Amino acid sequence: MTNIRILAAFFGVLALAGAVSRAQEQPPSNVVEALQQQLDAGTATLPFADDGHGYVPGLLAALHIPRDSQLLIFSASSLQFDRIGPKTPRAIYYQDDAALGTVLDGKLIEVMAADRDSGVAFYTLDTAKVDKPRFERQGAECIICHGFASRWAAGMMVANMDTGPDGKPFNIDPAHVFRLTDDRTPFEDRYGGWYVTGQTGTMHHRGNVTFDPSDPLTVPPGGLNLASVSDRIVAARYLEPDSDIVSLLTLEHQSGFVNLVTRINAQLHGLNNPQVKPELRATQEDIDFSVGELADYMTFKDEVALPSPVTGSSDFTRAFESRGPRDAQGRNLRQFDLKTRLFRYPLSYMLTSQSFDNLSPETREKLLRQIYGILSAKGAVGAAAINIAAATAKDLPDFWKSVPEK
Repeated sequence: MTNIRILAAFFGVLALAGAVSRAQEQPPSNVVEALQQQLDAGTATLPFADDGHGYVPGLLAALHIPRDSQLLIFSASSLQFDRIGPKTPRAIYYQDDAALGTVLDGKLIEVMAADRDSGVAFYTLDTAKVDKPRFERQGAECIICHGFASRWAAGMMVANMDTGPDGKPFNIDPAHVFRLTDDRTPFEDRYGGWYVTGQTGTMHHRGNVTFDPSDPLTVPPGGLNLASVSDRIVAARYLEPDSDIVSLLTLEHQSGFVNLVTRINAQLHGLNNPQVKPELRATQEDIDFSVGELADYMTFKDEVALPSPVTGSSDFTRAFESRGPRDAQGRNLRQFDLKTRLFRYPLSYMLTSQSFDNLSPETREKLLRQIYGILSAKGAVGAAAINIAAATAKDLPDFWKSVPEK
């Protein structure tokens, strides 16, 4: 089963990548390609910090990725796994259309971006200081893991990876190597291998602790409501001292969205395509199911309710809400609730992302019709979401009209 899933994911991305050669004369297909063009032309530079952070601060600025999005993962489960552990976690930073991963004393910076032609694209940047930094686009090496996002295409990986004291993950279910999580996953099945800082109230999760391999079913105490990780890592070697629960909840939502979009794009590519093996071709029924699932996901149909209010440990909450356009009442889809649910309004902020724009026009309109119908049945809060989108999102179809809020 594992080999089949990897093969299917690899084939889906490989097929989608065929569009790249036809798009060479078009604008860059993602934010990394755009930055590389600027670096090559000399219209942009990538500063190198001599304090041990190297290219990371400059790259975050160039890709408009906020530092306060930082999350720390101590499960040794990525490309540079040999440098990751509870005392030396991997740091991840992200924005709507790109994510960056880095490890202490690593040889590479890893970058993933929403891509017009392949759904998602993977890159590495050598950490050594050079005159002309160059991103190298990666394929199979990254897809080995990221292919588990779905049987159709590679995607984002937010997974529950319980680890032993050395940070090495152990898996009590070999049929599911990566237990991916998103906002539909029960909290007791989330965050193994992650640091989680902030106040989470009565929430029970698997973060901040390592497990006893002889008793892998028992969650050790001491992992909840952690204010800081400063006593567990050398905090000065990281850009921020946090692994903020609100940032983690937001990334989980975003990863679920991206994976559903890339699945739909891969399915559309394989529909009636003779170049795709018959057993890997999607049917129209497959596509319609995926579009319906995405409509439900974007309107938080199956979101797991917060068991109690949560509070982040950094400036992420305020900064995230401040980004993006607002309607005449000062509202936007990025505003948090954090009492019983993640966001205040039941429509995903990813409506305005590059990933959403990468959907075909026909699929996007079908999806938006379903979303509009779902929101129309949600009363005042649904009407508010409709109106915020009408005021802040670009290129909505004509049927998307503002409605009275009662």
